[in-house]
Amino acid sequence: MATYQEYYDLISKYRDKMAELRIAEKKRKDPQIVLFIDKERDDIHQKLREVGSYIGKNSQDVTLDILGSGDNLSEYDLSEFKVLRTSRVFDKMDTVLVVDSKNNKKVIDYRYIEDFNKDVTAFIPFYQVESWHLFDYQGYYFHYPDEQERKKRLNTLISLSGGLAKEVRISSSSSFHNGIEIFGVACSSEDLERLFAIMREHRSEVSIDKIFFDKEKMKEFFLDSLQKDIDYILEREMDEYESRVRLLNNLKDHIFGFLKIDKFFLNDNLEKIFSEALYKAEYLDEKEKVDKEISKEENKLDDLEKHVSGRENSRPFRESMGRRSKA
Repeated sequence: MATYQEYYDLISKYRDKMAELRIAEKKRKDPQIVLFIDKERDDIHQKLREVGSYIGKNSQDVTLDILGSGDNLSEYDLSEFKVLRTSRVFDKMDTVLVVDSKNNKKVIDYRYIEDFNKDVTAFIPFYQVESWHLFDYQGYYFHYPDEQERKKRLNTLISLSGGLAKEVRISSSSSFHNGIEIFGVACSSEDLERLFAIMREHRSEVSIDKIFFDKEKMKEFFLDSLQKDIDYILEREMDEYESRVRLLNNLKDHIFGFLKIDKFFLNDNLEKIFSEALYKAEYLDEKEKVDKEISKEENKLDDLEKHVSGRENSRPFRESMGRRSKA
């Protein structure tokens, strides 16, 4: 009797054989050797389908599990993408939201694995945002420089798919202070091959490979988005344990950490932007602190005045000893 362990062992063997095949092709080995390796790969694939059928998986499910076990979709000439089984992603996340664009962007919340319908079994991530927060429930989102471009391409693919793909948002709070939200498209495993064909045909419009991006527009978005994040922190009323300086320093660390990896977005003005923002933040934090202290003192004075006024009003009236009422 076939088992899940046998099934996933075969997937691992399939990935190894596929890697061996790609190396042989790249090194332009004897065609007979390449054919032999490919025949071994196909034998493993057939065995996978056979074992998969015993545990309730059809051929599309098998394909999805193979793809999800790899680093990317290079087998489909879409190496910048990766596909995952949505329910497996859900195991590590808190909430999965499927956006129904045909119904005024109504959001359907899939909180339990058994609630997943077959339309969203395969998930292709496009971009993510991270949030950092302190003791409130409102996150401060860190936006990546290419976020707007990736969002546009996600929406383009959904439009081109003719209903095959749906927008999906997967959220998780990795700890008390951090959160992540991943945006992508999802479809049924049966429609996956058709979706790949659309992605290849319109690759320059939907690809998340940076060679297709308008870099100048991304730079504009990056600075505009950064300024909005800074303004949001400066203008928002802080909770008791928050400070604008701390939030801005977290934002700065995030931005410069990202720019160490992708130097294209480095900008000489960034240090100046953060320096000016932190100067304002220090002033506003101190002003808010002073205002709170003044407010406390004013409240004390109000309480004292009420107390004194209350004592005056409650004092009993006594006539002077020398006064007599007339007969």
